[in-house]
Amino acid sequence: MWPIYSMVLLIAMLLLWGATSYYRVILGPTLLYLARLVHQEVQDITFTYPAVGGGTMLGSLVASYVNRNLKQKINGLFLQAALTLILSGTVVAVPWINQIWQLALIFVVIGINIGYVIVDCQCLVLRTWDPKTARVLMYLLYFMGSLGRFLAPAVADPFLAMSHENKAVSKCSHDVNFGNKTVYRSEEIATSKFDPAGWSYIIFGIVLFVVGILHIVLGCMKADEKTYEVLSSSDDVVEDKQTEEPLRDVIWILIPLFLYCFCSTGSSLLYQDMIYAVAKCSFLDFSTSEAAWVTAVYSIGLAIGRFSGILFARHVKPIYVVFTIVSGALITMIVMISVVKTWKVITWIVSFFYGFLSDP
Repeated sequence: MWPIYSMVLLIAMLLLWGATSYYRVILGPTLLYLARLVHQEVQDITFTYPAVGGGTMLGSLVASYVNRNLKQKINGLFLQAALTLILSGTVVAVPWINQIWQLALIFVVIGINIGYVIVDCQCLVLRTWDPKTARVLMYLLYFMGSLGRFLAPAVADPFLAMSHENKAVSKCSHDVNFGNKTVYRSEEIATSKFDPAGWSYIIFGIVLFVVGILHIVLGCMKADEKTYEVLSSSDDVVEDKQTEEPLRDVIWILIPLFLYCFCSTGSSLLYQDMIYAVAKCSFLDFSTSEAAWVTAVYSIGLAIGRFSGILFARHVKPIYVVFTIVSGALITMIVMISVVKTWKVITWIVSFFYGFLSDP
């Protein structure tokens, strides 16, 4: 039985992981809302994706360096708490911005913080728990990520329904196709009233604030160090004696793995971020609620795919898994492009299966 502080530490990491995944998906349903905030066309704010991606990459590199070289000199939970509280304040500020440069700055800061937190949580699991338990906890982290992705459109749905988006303050341009550059045409907002869609970000910020405070408490208790000491003294723990392989021996595995993850993750994020705007503002003409739930269906497929990946990993060779994923994703996209104009239900079906095949 784990000590209570170890269980609270795990819960705090799961909440933080789920919250960061919530953010990654909330961009899609609120993309039109963000365009209205800064009085821009949607294609003019799509830089938010590379801004977040670049920030996430930078934060990940910093987290890797800190965990490799400075983990003995700093309290990792305090640093994680500070970054989580900064992330909370930055996210809460989103509904009050009105300039495109402010949007860019906020999303770079958010990306850096999320990149650090994601890598740091995984490093914390790997260095605190034994290898066998850590593998299970990593799957649990990614499941919480899928849950956060599912909750994002569900939480946003009622606020989007009350948003200015549904009150003729801004309109979609319905004479567009998938190949056109413009999906949404913003109009100048005639009111300065708070848009209810902003609550999607405020709720996210409140959750992050609570998690940040919880990390401060855990840092004061040195919960990670105590957990390691208790678990490493257990007779059930088997020490992993494997040494780190030289980079020259594994580089030929890492290169194709990197390319696969680059393409798979990039296309997955692009789909989940843009499907709301495409569903609502193209010839598909989904309602606000339907467009939000299409994103949720994608997240459900993603969660099921990740769980099935555990089974595949034990019984199917990786090469067959990768081939199935790549070919299946290509088929779903061909179906989406070719048939979606005829049957609206294809959007729902493709969203589920593309999520299922994106990240098992």
